[in-house]
Amino acid sequence: RIVLELVREIGDGEVYLGGQQNLLSYRELSDNAHQLLKLLTDREELLSLLSSFDSGVHVALGNELLQNPLGATSLIVSRYPIGRRGDGLVAVLGPIRIDYARIIANLEYFSDRLAKLLNETSEES
Repeated sequence: RIVLELVREIGDGEVYLGGQQNLLSYRELSDNAHQLLKLLTDREELLSLLSSFDSGVHVALGNELLQNPLGATSLIVSRYPIGRRGDGLVAVLGPIRIDYARIIANLEYFSDRLAKLLNETSEES
C-alpha cells in the first residue's frame, strides 16, 4: 500500500530530499552553504536543474551545472522510466571529490530496482 501511495505521489511530481545537512560537513562547500541549501529547498529551481538530464546516469561537475552555489559540487543523476507515468529521478549532490565509481554503481542499482518496483505496483493498481 505504501508503494502504491508513492506511485501516486510521483505522478504529481513530488520531490524528496534527504541528507542536506551532510553537505555542511564539507569545508569546500561552506562558502556557498546558504545558497546551496536555498537551492535545494526551492522546488521549482531544483526541478529546472534536474529536468536537463536525459534517461540513464549522468555526472555534472561544478561549473557544468551553471548555478553559482554549485561551483564546488558534483551532481550524479539517474533517470528511470515509470511506465506511462513518465520518469523518476534519483540524484546525489556532493563535493567534487566524492567516490564516483561507488555512487554511480549504487545509483544505477537503486534506480533500476525502484523502477521495477514502481512499474510492477503501477500495473497492479
